[in-house]
Amino acid sequence: MVFFAGILLNCLHIIVLTRNPMRVYIINNILSVIAVCDVTTMASYLIYLIKFKFLENDDVIGHSYFWLVFLLAHVVSSIALHTVSLYLSVIMAFIRWNALDRYPTQLFVLFRMV
Repeated sequence: MVFFAGILLNCLHIIVLTRNPMRVYIINNILSVIAVCDVTTMASYLIYLIKFKFLENDDVIGHSYFWLVFLLAHVVSSIALHTVSLYLSVIMAFIRWNALDRYPTQLFVLFRMV
């Protein structure tokens, strides 16, 4: 159930963040790439769980070549996509830190007004 909600909400993020007014800012582009990575990872995990956990047949020993290739692709892609998401999060934090460091006096004035 969590997979369906995660896939649905990340698709909603992708739809909102890829509109023309939102694509102007680099942070929104990074967030949309992170959402694509998460949707792909969750869809791969969902297929993996359905095939290898729920539809597991104890009478048959082994799996077909297609499912072994899928399993290998699932492992490699999930690790790669998690790594890409983590690095994009670090890049996004650096961009935000750089923006805060560039205009400190204006931000302090803004926070004093609130």
